[in-house]
Amino acid sequence: MNLPFWLTKLLIRTRVARWIPALRRQAAGAEHHWHHFSDRVLASPRHELLTFASFRDAHGPNAIDFTFSAPRFEVVPSLHSRQPTERRGTPPAWGMTELRQAISERIAADSGPAVRADDGVLITHGASGAFSNIADAFVNPGNRVVVLDPCSPLFPLMLQQRRARIVHVPAWTENGLIRFQFPELARALCGAKLMVFANPCNPTGGSWSPEDLEQLAWWANRHDVLLCQDDTFASYLDDTNGRRLHAFQHATSRTLMLGSVSASHALASARVGWLTGPAPLVGACALTQHLTMPFVPLVSQLLAIAALRLNHATMAGIRAEFASTRRYAIERLTAMRLHPASASGGYFLWVPVHEFGVSGREFAEQLLRAKKVLVTPGEVFGPGGVPFIRLSLAGDEGRLREGLNRLATFVEETRPKAPVAPPPLPVARLAPEEQTVHAA
Repeated sequence: MNLPFWLTKLLIRTRVARWIPALRRQAAGAEHHWHHFSDRVLASPRHELLTFASFRDAHGPNAIDFTFSAPRFEVVPSLHSRQPTERRGTPPAWGMTELRQAISERIAADSGPAVRADDGVLITHGASGAFSNIADAFVNPGNRVVVLDPCSPLFPLMLQQRRARIVHVPAWTENGLIRFQFPELARALCGAKLMVFANPCNPTGGSWSPEDLEQLAWWANRHDVLLCQDDTFASYLDDTNGRRLHAFQHATSRTLMLGSVSASHALASARVGWLTGPAPLVGACALTQHLTMPFVPLVSQLLAIAALRLNHATMAGIRAEFASTRRYAIERLTAMRLHPASASGGYFLWVPVHEFGVSGREFAEQLLRAKKVLVTPGEVFGPGGVPFIRLSLAGDEGRLREGLNRLATFVEETRPKAPVAPPPLPVARLAPEEQTVHAA
């Protein structure tokens, strides 16, 4: 049942919702307490979160997991258990000066223009904390926010909780580059508050060309749209010398970038992220963080400092290793007559499975039951991802080979004699009453 938010809220507040089967299922056992929940909790995509969580937990010890969101390698030395007295108090509200300086220097080395470490860098609880601050600081209910389809589920799930009007612009990957129709993107940006994108893109591994970034900057400036660039996987770009969005004149004063050491240095457990940008915008995000999730633990920040100070050659070697693994996996998938998107970054592959006559979720469920191989259904990454699956290459090399062997056997056993044509891209009109819409 797809009811407008105001009507759903009315039924819940008046306690009528408990008598409506569709809403009761949505409550997942909380219907007797539902009327106490805030609007933000009611707007949360509970069904999507629970469904995905239950799917990921549905595997045993013999399963091979291709859904890792962060790599696993050891590059950062352990810290001493005892820290000096000045390191054991309350952390600085904006994060340690040394860490903010290290991030500023890294950005300057990677993409040209530096950001001010004193008021242009905010240390956050991972990249998800950074984006949560951005959404809280700038997005009101009903504001239009543009995302590419497919994209990381982090963005639409958090935006849905804040009741934003999400505009999905269909995109694809061609020769390692993200492609889309610029007229569609320009129409979507008209009247939008914010656009969010990643470089490279999760889940496709496609990267942005400097020409497209420059054009995006021009359109965003024309329509006065804030821009958020997710740099979480930038360490794994084949070409790390590409320009970042904030380097372009029209984007400098309106771009926020977010990152973390979870993916770049395999430190997901540290939960250290950051957002950078113009001081007024970062300051607004700092206000929201101070009232919701202040003080990233000092021990985690010290780990992040050690990671960011690693020898450049060490990280270059790790990046080359992942690029080699990606090429190997693409060759194996191509030999299976699957056709993964041509990635130029990241450690995941975007694979169409429409020719099997099933959705990505059905394919993933069948593969898990038959071969104990876990992949991520494409629908998690947006409406256009329904006929796809995503394979993460972040696990152990031996498990990767065994998993691909099992996948090859499954593909051979289940491939239909007559391949099914791909479904058309979903298209819908922009409508004020819709919460999530597509650019038409």
